Amino acid sequence: MRNEQQARRLATLRSATAQRVGSKQIYATHSLAQANEQYVFQTELIGANARAQEIANVKRKNFLAVEQLLKQRFSLFEFLLHGYS
Repeated sequence: MRNEQQARRLATLRSATAQRVGSKQIYATHSLAQANEQYVFQTELIGANARAQEIANVKRKNFLAVEQLLKQRFSLFEFLLHGYS
């Protein structure tokens, strides 16, 4: 009788352990899918941010180049307009 009870308890524990392990595997798979989605999203976000930064840098460089060119042309214009000072 005692051996039968121990056998039933052992079978119950094994079944419960198998169910927990199974649910953990399902959860791990679900977590892995979520982690992969997060990784893809963050990677795309970082890429978009890097492209926006590069565009902003090019615009800034172009603005500074035009500004410098205007300053050079304007100084020459002022010099020609006012003569030797």
